[in-house]
Amino acid sequence: MKRKFLSIVLMAAFVLIAFAITDKVYAATVANVSAITSPSSATITGNETNDVTVYYNNPVVVEWDLADTSIGRYQDAGWLGVKITAPTGLDLTQVKYQSYSASGWSADKSFWNNKDSADDATEHYINVWVPLKPEYLEGRTTDLVWKYQFDWDNDGNFEQLITIKVSPDVVTLVNNDGIILYPTLVEEIPPTVSDKELEDMYTEKKEEELTNTETNEKDDTPKTGSVNIVLYVSIIFALVSLSGIVLTKKYVK
Repeated sequence: MKRKFLSIVLMAAFVLIAFAITDKVYAATVANVSAITSPSSATITGNETNDVTVYYNNPVVVEWDLADTSIGRYQDAGWLGVKITAPTGLDLTQVKYQSYSASGWSADKSFWNNKDSADDATEHYINVWVPLKPEYLEGRTTDLVWKYQFDWDNDGNFEQLITIKVSPDVVTLVNNDGIILYPTLVEEIPPTVSDKELEDMYTEKKEEELTNTETNEKDDTPKTGSVNIVLYVSIIFALVSLSGIVLTKKYVK
């Protein structure tokens, strides 16, 4: 009986230790994710788990950059960045990841080929950048979504999914001069990043429209009183003229 009880206790202890070890290993084999572009604009859920979402659902200003294939910027766009920091203690030369697009998941890519951090750094990371263009945002009612998945322990399974979502309603694209490329809030006026300037221009435009509307809606028809006065003056003038003609004829005779 004692041996049976001891066996149960040992088995229970083994299970608890196994769970503790599993949790520790699991925690060490997923990445930490952070926002590069305006971190306060992003809401991150599930960080350091197997399912992470970075959601840009607060106002964010994204700068427009020209294409530069040497750094992976394959088109002119506003580039929004997310930093993915690898777990420690892994052979990063073996780590694979994939990115998702309209055509599906890409072929395997090597984490170590994206050397955003130095070889001798204490932590290693890659920065992933998602392109934003006016034509991607204009009139869109759903979030833009990009996905990445990672096989950190090189077991052939992608155990961590990282999703980046962007709400079109919160994005402002600007060029190097601070001119807004998207959205254009005031037609015929090149708006700038400054909220105060935008507000002033918008107010000025609206006041101008209101003034024009009020002017166009003014009733130019003479009032009744004005018509009567003009009529009376015309009658008196006619009578005076007629009297003058009559007197002139009388004295001429």
